[in-house]
Amino acid sequence: MGYKPLQLIWLIVAMAMITGCAAHSANGYEVVYTLESHSRPAAIEPEEQHDSGLHMIAMVGRNNGPYFANAEEGAREAATQLNVEVTFDNPEPPTAQQQIEVVEQLIKKEVDVIAISAIDPEKLIPVLVKAQNHGIRVVTWDADTMLKGRDFFVNQVDTEALGRHLMDNMAQAMGETGKFVVLSGTHNDAKSTELLKWIEVQADEYYPDMKLELIKVAADLKGVLTSESDIEGVIDLYSMDEAAAAETVKQAGQAGNVKVTGLYSPSVISKYLRDGSVQAATLWSPKKLGYVTVALASGLASGIYPTDGQDVPGVGTIRMLGNTVIMDEPIDFTRENVNQYDF
Repeated sequence: MGYKPLQLIWLIVAMAMITGCAAHSANGYEVVYTLESHSRPAAIEPEEQHDSGLHMIAMVGRNNGPYFANAEEGAREAATQLNVEVTFDNPEPPTAQQQIEVVEQLIKKEVDVIAISAIDPEKLIPVLVKAQNHGIRVVTWDADTMLKGRDFFVNQVDTEALGRHLMDNMAQAMGETGKFVVLSGTHNDAKSTELLKWIEVQADEYYPDMKLELIKVAADLKGVLTSESDIEGVIDLYSMDEAAAAETVKQAGQAGNVKVTGLYSPSVISKYLRDGSVQAATLWSPKKLGYVTVALASGLASGIYPTDGQDVPGVGTIRMLGNTVIMDEPIDFTRENVNQYDF
């Protein structure tokens, strides 16, 4: 059985990053980037520096899990190397309202740049616009907001390519047939919504014998596994730091029978890969994401907007699609390679 076109994308991603063009397979498949293209904003006037003489960049995550702990590590490494000040706040509890309160405090502190991983793309807009009106630059990273709430978005990977790739992994694990569920989470998360869209598109285009069902949380998955004996796979977009779907399938006695793939950090998912509860996991380096975000935010504070093909020292070349930064390609973790990673 031949590989589907998106299964080849990782072989040609280097060419795509250089040319910015769509990748074509032997069957003529074309990746259509649907991120809106926007003109670059007017030249940015450098902000005045704080008493320390350093720009202050305030990073805001979404929770206190290991993913954001690793992102903070990368952010602080960048701060040291680039000679900027960095703070890192994770909302507790992890709600949009708590993020709003964090941003309100950062406005009072008169930071130079706020870089936020948005829990809700709409609810945060008023407070982010308020920050902008106070002369604070706003960057989103990891999870985006609506366009008017930020200068640019630092995206881990291209969302279309990732969504299609996740569907290919599920299809390969299930033999391209059967019913599967997608665990999407409860938040109004722009990234999960966009990933789900491209999972569905890939399934419709290439896997007619596979049927998708959407669920929100692991508790729902437990009920589905009990009531629907024909579920053969799970794509987990939600429980990156918890392996909730993997543990639920394992506790239901369905490990190996119900195939599990999704977005997991290797430190969390390694034991499930080794015992066969999970067939493949996909992610990127959150430490690298934190580093890139601070590096680009530091430039923004000095009046420098990121550009396509820009080299970030110590990281590599970034892409720009409209006003979205594409940091890297995702990494697939398997039983064979998971021990090579430490995040």
